[in-house]
Amino acid sequence: MASLTNAVQEWLRLDKNETTRQEVKALFDAANTAELERRMSTRIEFGTAGLRGRMEAGWARMNDLIVIQASQGLCAYVLKNVADAASRGVVIGHDHRHNSEKWAKLTAAAFIAKGMKVYLHKRLVHTPLVPFSVHKLHAACGVMITASHNPKQDNGYKVYWENAVQIIGPHDTGIADAIQANLEPITWDTTTLETSPLCINRTSEMTEEYFKALTLLSRTRSVPGLHNILSYCYNR
Repeated sequence: MASLTNAVQEWLRLDKNETTRQEVKALFDAANTAELERRMSTRIEFGTAGLRGRMEAGWARMNDLIVIQASQGLCAYVLKNVADAASRGVVIGHDHRHNSEKWAKLTAAAFIAKGMKVYLHKRLVHTPLVPFSVHKLHAACGVMITASHNPKQDNGYKVYWENAVQIIGPHDTGIADAIQANLEPITWDTTTLETSPLCINRTSEMTEEYFKALTLLSRTRSVPGLHNILSYCYNR
């Protein structure tokens, strides 16, 4: 129980989100050891798919603190391993899920705090736009906040390397180690994104370039009088 208590105390020390702080505190005050073990005894694992899990308080879940720590570790690793990473920047996008926009902004704030340029897509985007933007902008890496097909209770943190491809080994373990070395949050403040010269919005341009590229790959031609029909799918 001592190690579990230490994990709870460290969480309460670092977490500045009052909702998730109180979530953990309530479980601890109620002596709900079983639930605390599930959430606090292990850390959510960073792998080749990045992070993905249930949106709840705790080291084993997806939440503000975990996203900030992951971003700080990723930024430190990229700055060390990618040439001219600070000036090349990171592309960040998000989908429509709960917390996605907030976590994209927290990710951007963490990179900017370390002096790295950020291309932040400022509206929800489809996942392929992030690696496409990494390629077109010659960025050092990309982050997409999404859990793809997972249930609506989940969210995720998908990482693309400078080659616009999802990370593989040994980068996954290298990033995981860098996260462990950067656990103390540098900033929770996302208000600086509106005024920072390091935060750049190329969303419209990249979206237009993306659909132009798709058009070049299409074997069909437009038919006069026929309009495009878009179908959207979402979680209820």
